[in-house]
Amino acid sequence: MAASSPQQPQPAAGANGPRQTTSGIVSLVFGILQFVALPLIATIVALVAGYRSRNDAAANPALSDDLGKVGRILGWIGVVIALVVLGLGLLVGVVGVAMM
Repeated sequence: MAASSPQQPQPAAGANGPRQTTSGIVSLVFGILQFVALPLIATIVALVAGYRSRNDAAANPALSDDLGKVGRILGWIGVVIALVVLGLGLLVGVVGVAMM
């Protein structure tokens, strides 16, 4: 007689957590890409894709917006950095003209 082995429980669908939205992945990739190349375009794509990811995850509870949230945060950091650089450039320009 062969000893019967207890059955292993099958993992439920999504046992590794909810699936990420495609737009969330795009948002994260472009959020990182903005610091390496294409700062303005990548910032816009990161923000648009991040907000689309949030909407997709709200419409479907099986999807997660974690990566989209990180992409949105990186996108807003890119916006702040761009505004600071623009402000410093204007300041340097104004001071340079005033020194003449």
